[in-house]
Amino acid sequence: MDVSRPAWMALSIGLLLATIAAASVPTAEAAGKKRKSATNAQAPGCPAQSGGSPIRTVVVRDVAGKPFPIPGGTTVDLNADIRSILITTLTSTQSLAPMDANSGGEPENCTSHVELRATVSTLEMNLQEYGLTIGYTPTGTHSALTSATGETKVRVGTLAMDFSLWRCSGSRCSAVAAATANQNTVDTELGFKVNFGLITSGANFVSHPSFNRILRKVVHAGVQQLVQSPRIAELPWSATVREAIPEAGIFTMDAGSQERMTVNQKLVVYSALPAIGACGVFKAIAYARIERVDPVSSLAVIEQTLDSREISEGDVVMLKSE
Repeated sequence: MDVSRPAWMALSIGLLLATIAAASVPTAEAAGKKRKSATNAQAPGCPAQSGGSPIRTVVVRDVAGKPFPIPGGTTVDLNADIRSILITTLTSTQSLAPMDANSGGEPENCTSHVELRATVSTLEMNLQEYGLTIGYTPTGTHSALTSATGETKVRVGTLAMDFSLWRCSGSRCSAVAAATANQNTVDTELGFKVNFGLITSGANFVSHPSFNRILRKVVHAGVQQLVQSPRIAELPWSATVREAIPEAGIFTMDAGSQERMTVNQKLVVYSALPAIGACGVFKAIAYARIERVDPVSSLAVIEQTLDSREISEGDVVMLKSE
């Protein structure tokens, strides 16, 4: 049959569009069977995006430290202001996000959560003009001058802080990672001048530009040690199934790129079982893999079923151990 060129082109374009449309529709397979990813496919020669560690939310506990007297007779407590620095520092990381337990975010007894604890174990500052030391050590506080006028030279002799991450279930907690930082771990000038006659609170002292810079660098050094610990992967994390299509072997969960989810991340899906008691019981029902990541959600493909029940809305998703 003689086909004119325009008709031949229309026929070819039609076949091409039909082929593309067929390829773009996921083939419905039985749940539990693997299927090749058609979404977020990598170019030849480029490794598939995988791995990564999603952001863990942490409860930031009050910083532990001792109030101490300063020249002029004022006793200052720096703990609340150092805690604010700690929260700001955590927010800048890509692994941990602070949750304020003092603002209605206290975890429930049946839920797992992560706690960050910090202690200023030693803070000694030398008043060079008077040959005295203010601050404290684990054994007690130093005495201070009763009065001082004008600017006084101060040098941080020792500023030591301990940091730790705890995995908690209700009131039971176990340490996962720990770090220590002090003035020797940061590159900054440790001497400055301060007029103690203007210091009436811990906030006044912490807001002093030079002292504030020293504190922030020590806190940053300690937090960086924590987030670089390989044991971060042991901290609890979970998401929730928001939509499931069992006949297609896929589901959508409420965690995406904003929580640092990545393509090919391995998952375990848990379903709640009938249980007697205050806390629920969950059973693993499927293994899955993330196929597409959007800002606030991810599409996952079921790779293996572990139970006869189908994945449904409200099931819990956790990371699968390699």
